[in-house]
Amino acid sequence: MKFAVTAVCALTLLAGCSSLGQAYPFPTREDAFASLQAQGRSLYLLTFDENGCYAGKTRLQPDAAFTPVRVVPNQRLVIESDNVIVMTVAFTPREKGRYWLTSVEGPVQRDPDETFFQAITRGEKRQVIIGVTEMDDATQQLKPVKLVKLYPRHKSALCIKLD
Repeated sequence: MKFAVTAVCALTLLAGCSSLGQAYPFPTREDAFASLQAQGRSLYLLTFDENGCYAGKTRLQPDAAFTPVRVVPNQRLVIESDNVIVMTVAFTPREKGRYWLTSVEGPVQRDPDETFFQAITRGEKRQVIIGVTEMDDATQQLKPVKLVKLYPRHKSALCIKLD
């Protein structure tokens, strides 16, 4: 019981603060990098410590839509969309890769066959759609990037991992 209360308090603290913890280590001009252009509200890059536990998050600025951001290549990049629905996804960008990320949240389309009673009692369901594409420099074509959806898992009272 004591562990459950501690875990709930820790999650509440982590969920409420966007500036808590370790900032994302953006590559410098001398470092290898991949380029990420993001469009969407409340997008964050998550960071983890040496044990793989959640360490913090850095917000991608919404007013800089489609402004390239340098990210660390050849390492798992974890992205969180945090609006009404929180969704966390990951992929591994390659060095010198150019990626476009789009995140959209909105209502789920209603079933046209549902009755009036079902429609008024169901309420509005919401959905998040996140997509990433990579620009192939040789052919100038966009290729979809396979994303892995991640779920939080409590390793200990102070360690949250995403698998």
